[in-house]
Formats: sequence, structure tokens, C-alpha cells
Amino acid sequence: GFSKIIFFLTDGGVGTGGTCKPLDVIETVKNNAHLAKVFTFGISCFGTDKELVETCAREGGGCSFIIHDTQNLKAKVIEAL
Repeated sequence: GFSKIIFFLTDGGVGTGGTCKPLDVIETVKNNAHLAKVFTFGISCFGTDKELVETCAREGGGCSFIIHDTQNLKAKVIEAL
């Protein structure tokens, strides 16, 4: 069968208004790593939560990308494939 891949795009703003915190996201990825690979993309002109982006990718068996210019997004997604 096909391998499942998740592309997780974030500005790193987890926990800025809700009850979900970055560690909750990381724990969810870790606990479900056997179901799919996770590739993360931190997208922000002003900076993103680099630790969240890198840790989710590592725990999910994928790669992480920090994107400062959204025009490079398509190229980074293709690179992840």
C-alpha cells in the first residue's frame, strides 16, 4: 500500500488563544508516528516556533523546513516529496 504523509504547515502560533500547547502537538505526532510520516513547514516572515517545527518532524520521521518567504513554499513542498 501507500505510505501516509502529513504536511504540517504552521506559523508556530500554537497556544496563542486556545487550550492546545506546542507540547500537546508534539506528543500527538509522537504517539501517532507509526501511522504516517510528518513533514513540517514553519511559515512566517517574522519567525516561527523552530523547536515545534523541528521536533514534530523528528518525532514524525520526516523533515522540517523553515520558510521566511512564502514564494519558496512550493519548492520546499516538492523537495519534501
